[in-house]
Amino acid sequence: MRINISKIRLRKVPDLSIQYEMEEHRTWPHVFKFSGGRSSAMLLLSLLKNRCLRPSRGDVVIFNNTSAEYPATYDFASICKRITEERYNIPFFWTEFQTYEDSRRGNWTRLPSYRLVKDHPFARNRPYGYRYKGEVFEEMLSWKQRLPNHLQRLCTQHLKLETTIRFLEDWFAFKSHTSRLGHWYRKSKVSRLRREDLERIVSYHLSTSTTRSSQKFQDYTQASHVRIRNSGIKNRAFGGTAELKGDNPVDFITLVGLRADEFQRVARVKTRNNSGLSDSNPDKLAHGEYIYTPLADHGVTKNDTMEFWKKQSWDLRIPHSVNFSNCVYCFMKGKRTLRRIIKDQSENSLPPKHQKTPVDIEWWIDIEDKYARRVASTKTGNSVTRFGFFGANSPTTYASLREDIEEEQPIFIDDSMPCDCTD
Repeated sequence: MRINISKIRLRKVPDLSIQYEMEEHRTWPHVFKFSGGRSSAMLLLSLLKNRCLRPSRGDVVIFNNTSAEYPATYDFASICKRITEERYNIPFFWTEFQTYEDSRRGNWTRLPSYRLVKDHPFARNRPYGYRYKGEVFEEMLSWKQRLPNHLQRLCTQHLKLETTIRFLEDWFAFKSHTSRLGHWYRKSKVSRLRREDLERIVSYHLSTSTTRSSQKFQDYTQASHVRIRNSGIKNRAFGGTAELKGDNPVDFITLVGLRADEFQRVARVKTRNNSGLSDSNPDKLAHGEYIYTPLADHGVTKNDTMEFWKKQSWDLRIPHSVNFSNCVYCFMKGKRTLRRIIKDQSENSLPPKHQKTPVDIEWWIDIEDKYARRVASTKTGNSVTRFGFFGANSPTTYASLREDIEEEQPIFIDDSMPCDCTD
């Protein structure tokens, strides 16, 4: 669905600002991490209205597509992108994780990178559109050869956090385009693993492109090309890549839409990112990053967010009663929430184009069956267990959750967890 942006009128946008903790932060580039949700969008619209973002400073908005989002999320993010770029001239990029082939220490291997995509669905005649059938998610699983779980959120790490950092290494380097990556051979040079189980698992990402094409930033934004005029980062790029780690990294602030009622997430994010390098966070991805949470700073809660969207003529078309947000069947949502989603799906049949995609429980069942590992059990000696999305030694699988619904198993407790994909 394509909405005419010129007809959208924003009503009673909150007067939010950034409460800078240090005066020098005003000069640092501002990176807005757009999650695709209502809180994130409200914050973005508020900062745009109050002219808190400036393109010449290097400010940018980023949406990381996992290819497993609820379809309405893409429509919503597209509207926000067009408002941001067409009304306020701030670049808003959509990125996707991807791998490419190169040689390291004499061996051919697959390395992680990213690509820019446009805000329309991928198709044979539209090859630069976003993926929505789980392709990006599965490429990461095939590359890592295992599934994420509550303790190892590989999807958040690789599809979002590290993808953003790789984008910023290019963006802050004052480049007009990304570099071509990968070898020049026509076929894959990576040796396929001979073990039958691993060969089946890695087959997906080895079948994708061996290269990452060069892309012009201007081709992926409707904002007019504005040259970054930030002297504070100009001399921190070497070999066409901005330095985000080391003794002289690019300093920048990151803006995320965490609210005041998400105080645990706010505290965790700020503790990890704003305390500088220490023994508690030696793996900090960007040494010069500083996190701000304006919604939390202004006391904005979920109720405030919902009241804001009730006043608008457009909204994220996701039911409030069912948590479809972000990856629809994310294992972090908890069994109770997942059962509700499965039940809703069973009562409202999916359109054919969404069947066997991440909107469909069958996709998650197939993915878990394909990528779950067999590992030694920690409960019984000399035995193996299945290590899936819900960890080892767990009876819970996506197939068992569907069976619970089919057998109408009662749900007594709410074990849902926050879906912390931006943390």
